[in-house]
Amino acid sequence: MLMFKNKFFMGILAIIVFVGIIVIFYNSMDVDYVKAGGGIVEGLESDLNMYLREKNLEEKRKIAIKIEESINKIADVSYEYLARFYLARSTYFQSKGLYKEALDDLNIVIRSGRIERELAYVNKAVIYEKMGQMEDALLVYDNVINQTKLDFIKIRALLSKALLIEDRDKSLAIEIYEQVSNFSYENNLYVNFAKNKLWYLK
Repeated sequence: MLMFKNKFFMGILAIIVFVGIIVIFYNSMDVDYVKAGGGIVEGLESDLNMYLREKNLEEKRKIAIKIEESINKIADVSYEYLARFYLARSTYFQSKGLYKEALDDLNIVIRSGRIERELAYVNKAVIYEKMGQMEDALLVYDNVINQTKLDFIKIRALLSKALLIEDRDKSLAIEIYEQVSNFSYENNLYVNFAKNKLWYLK
């Protein structure tokens, strides 16, 4: 289960890429500045994905240097990309065990009111889990499940909740896995995982 949770979080991180396809109309903005700021964040996200997957400690150290160089360029990040910047930086902080700093960054994203706040809530619950604050994590997952209009965010929150409660409330976990398995995604990693869990638990 721990192995899945690690892969599960890495999968959640990949949602950041989704934000990159959102069309943003820049009104009275310096387009070159926006592009430059976006390049920094996209580079940070790319390096972060490699960092989380890398097993070799020396290679991981080299990637960390690049990540920290990007983090130090925050002054050059345009406003449109700041939420993504803080979202990525919070994930890096989390990977280093700097949970307070990670939560601070996620709260900035949440207050921004931008679409990234949906993912920030899920990541916040993940950090609460790592801190051993399971009830706080469940509360956040429930809020996301009840409020988000984005199915892919709801699925991830539902699965995280099911994994968290499975040992103490098998019946509720099964209900959640059944709910996820009914989403209309074909060959989706998370839907398939829910179906496999149902087969295992029943």
